[in-house]
Amino acid sequence: MVTSRSFIVRILVASCLLLAVGVERLPAGDESKWTVDDVVLAETGGSFRISPDAGWAVWVKVNMDSAAGAYVSNLWLSSLTDDEQIQLTRGTATHTRPRWSPDGKLITFLSTRPLPAEAAGQSAAKPDTTQLWAMSSRGGEPWPLTTLERGVKTYAWRSEETIVITAEEAPTLHEKKVQKRKDTSRVVEDEVHTP
Repeated sequence: MVTSRSFIVRILVASCLLLAVGVERLPAGDESKWTVDDVVLAETGGSFRISPDAGWAVWVKVNMDSAAGAYVSNLWLSSLTDDEQIQLTRGTATHTRPRWSPDGKLITFLSTRPLPAEAAGQSAAKPDTTQLWAMSSRGGEPWPLTTLERGVKTYAWRSEETIVITAEEAPTLHEKKVQKRKDTSRVVEDEVHTP
């Protein structure tokens, strides 16, 4: 149970992390002005989550991949007691919504990273579909918890053994027939057939 004092400490630590990550200081007396590139290429941090033992914070670092012309978001782990930071994910896939398991042993997150070959072979999920992933809080290779065709929208830990997710159902027979006919028309307010 979180006491009011420990809650305040967590808020202060998270605020300091936000300031440390999100604010770049200009040298004193520097009259240079920000350009559009400075704004677009700036790194940002967000989605800070403090571990159950209050020793670590997992967060999302977002920066622009100039070559691809797209933003890249990866997970980082920062110690709240030492000057230590660990990059948990790499690559150009999107990594968002990190959460600690109630016991602090796992970190879960949503990602568009490709599914491993064995999971992809058993799934109808399209490439770049957002799935729920998990990894050890000590680092290592993440593994997919879902392989849903339309992906996961959001999720929350209910207990140490249960995660509740929000996702659209698999395509219905009606949708498959429409797709087979190569019908690209869009019906507005089709409540019966909306996923």
